[in-house]
Order: sequence, then structure tokens, then C-alpha cells
Amino acid sequence: MKIKLSELKPNPNKKKINDGKLNEEQVERLMLNMDKLKLMGAIPIVKIGKNFHIVSGHHRVEALKRKFGEDYEIEVILHDYNDEELFRGMVIENLSQRKGEFLEEKSNAVAMREWLTEHVDVLNDLRSVSRRKSTNPEYVGKGNPHKEVSANDISEWLDKSSGRVMSKSKINDLLNINDNLSPDLQEAIVKGATNRVGDGSDDKEDKEDHVFNVENATLIASISKDHEEQKEVLEALRNSKGDRMHRVRTRQKVISAYKEAEEDEKKLIRKGKKDIALVGVETPKEVNDALKKEEIDIDQARRISNLKKPEQVKKAIQEHKNINLVDKHVEKSVEDITSAKEKREFDKRLVQAGNWIVSFRGSVTDSYRSLEKTIKILMISTNFISIMDKKQKEALDSQLSRFNEILERAKQLTEKIEEKTKGGDE
Repeated sequence: MKIKLSELKPNPNKKKINDGKLNEEQVERLMLNMDKLKLMGAIPIVKIGKNFHIVSGHHRVEALKRKFGEDYEIEVILHDYNDEELFRGMVIENLSQRKGEFLEEKSNAVAMREWLTEHVDVLNDLRSVSRRKSTNPEYVGKGNPHKEVSANDISEWLDKSSGRVMSKSKINDLLNINDNLSPDLQEAIVKGATNRVGDGSDDKEDKEDHVFNVENATLIASISKDHEEQKEVLEALRNSKGDRMHRVRTRQKVISAYKEAEEDEKKLIRKGKKDIALVGVETPKEVNDALKKEEIDIDQARRISNLKKPEQVKKAIQEHKNINLVDKHVEKSVEDITSAKEKREFDKRLVQAGNWIVSFRGSVTDSYRSLEKTIKILMISTNFISIMDKKQKEALDSQLSRFNEILERAKQLTEKIEEKTKGGDE
């Protein structure tokens, strides 16, 4: 049977999903591919009173209207659906056609919960079939808390006539995000989510850390309904020095530990005074401060925190700081050294300086070493100039002279080659 597009009205339940709004990108996509995809099959409809209502395919109908006008006739299939079948038909197509789109999936999950909350008879029949005790209609009627309808109820209702459409865990995650997550963070998902809920990617790296994705949202929504706490914990995750914090499984463990932590520890983490990767570890203030200044790393922080005495903690931090001074080539004159420990560490630097000079000499004299490596060694050597003794500086000057001679010969050779190549062109 054929019918004019102008005679088709939306599914009566359409307003339950995203306030009845259509996805403009989807409509435009269909319009661009209309010639290739044709009409993509007949549109399923039902007749309610004197009007014909679309079961599913609202985006296709809108694309056809814009391309051919409202008087255009299309092929339809008339179904004898009841209200439940009419709603399920629309939801199943939405979830099948736009799988992975956060806003679409969340809106459908919320709409299904609301529909079952309003249709107590359907909900009770569903629970009776699944051998569970029916819920008293007095507590699940319209306007009462949504928590009475579970993700399991929704999953069973959705799948009872069409096979698996959406898992219970995914529905549960979507509802938790909708109910508990800050609206600002939900908006961030809509703008930039690249991952899907419950896709099993435990080890997937968050390639765009600045984008708040669905996996993060699921974790953050599970913490509490305090929107400020959610934002602060998310910031703590992003600022953490913890190894592998980009992994979903690692974040799950950290968030679980955070939820079990004492309130005092939570406050330290939320204020940025303690790294969230150390949740559950009793860390002295000195350790937190050293970690924040990047004087020690997470593993060192854990080991140092296990020391019993405060003086042991301070000594361990100082030792790591001294080693880091060497590793980072921090310049400091010998005259400024005060402690015996620091003196020993800077003596090591003097030995390193001598080793670099030997390497530099070898790189210049060895014809098999590349010029690039020579320059690299020279650059590293400059970090030690301020602490070199007289003999080391003289040795360095000697090697620099030899290096300059080589560069001068290379320059002369380059000029001769350029002259020859120009002469050949003429």
C-alpha cells in the first residue's frame, strides 16, 4: 500500500526519546545517500483512529519529505500493533540503527524505564514470567521513583521478542549516568565521546584524555550524586602520576578503592593534596608533597610510605631527590654542596663529566661515529661545565679544537663540492 508523506504522523511515543527531536546529521546522511539506498524498504505504520502513525523510520520519512516534498507517496506496511508493540518497534530500530551513540542509547534506556513504570500490568507480567515476585502496583505507578524498574526488567522486556538488543550491564550504566552524573559531564560526553559503554575494552588507552568518554562517565557516576565531587575526582584521575592510569581496568580499581576510603582521605584527594593512585595507602605529608613536585614517582611513594619512622621517610625522600638532581643534570657548583651525601652525589657527576669527555674524544677520532652523535654528546657535556675542574675543562677545550678543525675541513670540502655541482649545471 502507498500513502502520501503528509498523511504520516510520528509514533505516539516519539516524544519520550530526546523530546521527539530528530538527529539532523542522520537526516542529512540519508538525503545524500537516497539515490544509492533508494527507499530502504517499506515504512511500518499503524492506524490509530483515523490517523496513520509511523512505527519506526522517522529519519527516513523526514529525509524523503525534504528531498521529494510532502505529497510524495511511499510504500508502507500496515501493522495491527498494540501500544507495547508500537513502542518496542520504535526503540529496537533506534538502538539497532544508531548503536554506540551515547545520547540516543541513554534516551532510549530512560524512555523504556518510564514506559514500564507507567505500564504496571506489563511490568508485573514480565516479572511473573521470569519467576520473580510481582511488585505492588502502589509503589511502581506513574510518578514514583524509577528505581523500582531495574535494568534487568528493561533488558528482558526489550529482548523478549527480538533477541539480544542491549545488555543488562549497558542499560544499568546508561541509567546510572543519567540519574547520577553531573549535567556538565553528560554534555561533555555528547560533544566528544569516542568510546562505547560496556565494550569490554579493559586495556584500551584513552587517546584523547581531554575528552570525557563513556567509560570515565560510568566510573564517575558510580561514586556519588555529588556533582562537585565527581568533577574533582575526574580531575584527580587526570592529574594522577600513577602508572597505567589510562587503562580502564586500573581506573576501575582506583575508583573502587576511593569509594571505600575514609572521608578524610577523600578530601585530601579531592583537594589535590594526595594522588588518587595512592588511595588506601597511608602516605605522610612529606611523601605527598615530594610526589606533587615530581621529586619521587608513585612506586617510590608507596615504598617510602611503608617506612615506620618519620626520619626514615625524610631520609629516603632526600636520597631520591639527590639522585634526581644527577639524572636531570641540575647545575650546582661544588661550593654550594653542604652535606656529605650531596658531596658524594656530585662526585659521581664529576666522574660522569669525565666519561662524557672521553666519549666526545672518541666520537671525533673514530671515523665510524656519526656527526649527529658527536653533536649530541657535545650538548650533554655542556651540562657539566659549571662543575668541571681545571683539567677537565682543558681536556674539553682540546677536544673542541680538534672538533672545530674537522668542521672547518668539512666546510671547505662542502664548498668545493658545491662549486663542482654548479659548474656541472653550467
